[in-house]
Amino acid sequence: MQAEVVRDQAGAETVRANVAREEAKALAEDAKADLAQALPALQAAIDSLSALNKGAGRTLRILRIGMLCSVAAASRAV
Repeated sequence: MQAEVVRDQAGAETVRANVAREEAKALAEDAKADLAQALPALQAAIDSLSALNKGAGRTLRILRIGMLCSVAAASRAV
């Protein structure tokens, strides 16, 4: 009697493990597909940043500082 209970519990655990394995496999496949789609955009962004010269980088820093000052001023006004 106890052996049957243990066998049934083991069978149920096996079923749960198989379901979890299939769910994990599906998630992994989705993640791989999403990554394959995102990598070209990431590479394009890296290439674009690499193409910027120092002057453009300086201009971007100046714009960033200006934006930060505007945000700070706006937050003080509120």
